[in-house]
Amino acid sequence: MTLSNKKIIQEVIDCSSSKENACDVVNWLSSTIEGHQTLSDMIDHDAYVIEDYMLDNNPIDPTQSAELLEKIDTQIRNNRFRLLTLRIAAVFLPLIIILGFGIYVNNHFNIIGKTTYTEINIPNGEKAHIIFQDGSEAILNSSSKIVFPKKFGITKREIQLEGEAYFKIDKNKHRPFIVKTDKADIKVLGTSFNVSAYKEDEFINVTLDEGIIVFNTPNNKHQLSPGQQLIFNKDRNESFMRFLKKPENSSLWMSDKLFFDDTPLRQAIKILERKFDVKFEIKDNKAVDYSFTIITDERDIEDVLKELEMIAPIRFNLQNDIYEITLS
Repeated sequence: MTLSNKKIIQEVIDCSSSKENACDVVNWLSSTIEGHQTLSDMIDHDAYVIEDYMLDNNPIDPTQSAELLEKIDTQIRNNRFRLLTLRIAAVFLPLIIILGFGIYVNNHFNIIGKTTYTEINIPNGEKAHIIFQDGSEAILNSSSKIVFPKKFGITKREIQLEGEAYFKIDKNKHRPFIVKTDKADIKVLGTSFNVSAYKEDEFINVTLDEGIIVFNTPNNKHQLSPGQQLIFNKDRNESFMRFLKKPENSSLWMSDKLFFDDTPLRQAIKILERKFDVKFEIKDNKAVDYSFTIITDERDIEDVLKELEMIAPIRFNLQNDIYEITLS
């Protein structure tokens, strides 16, 4: 039986349908994609109604509350005789609905039982595209790790990140998406943004393309708007925010482009090591005084290094599979 009749569903919820219809509805809600979506919409609708009620500027005063309680009590007494005369099957309808709803919620949110997690590690020189159960997406850069539950919780969607990733999060104000890093959390309601949070790096960088996010540290929280970038110094527990003319540059790595914006040599070679799976060794410490600003789509490490040598008076010499860095 294909259940598209809202009247039948409502009768089951109101405990006024037949036992056969109740069983059909519960089976449809718990075993079909259309049923899952219908139940999800019903839950969201109730959540919005409750929220709107709580935010109402005209709350019920004590007198109105007492009157309302008396009306409810009267209605219960009036319906008691009718309820007692219903068929025995009707007694089990609420149980069937609750059981079906419980199965649905547990299957989708894993309230009962131990939460299982998936861990994905991306090696140097590779990227990965992940689609979560709610439809949200994450594109992981090289040398990154992500840990996420097989099924998100009923009140929040939480994952752990070490490294860099670009997120596209499905909006759900009742179930915020939380990205946890080693020093800070990012709360998301529905948006697109880039996070660079390598454990060995001094800074966490977050760049927002669309929507709103909140960056939470142990001492402060910062709300970002589209076009803003937050730079968090993990050692000093200090944050700096700025507007970017081209925030999309922060995620050029997704299209295999290399972007340096006044990037110091030490940070630049970390990025190159992850992207090309190579090693560097600084032979002349004076070389660390130089920074690089460049956008290139070169796919070969040798070609990239030649471009960097044109920017600063440094040289990269390959010796025993290690690029030694000296001044020219």
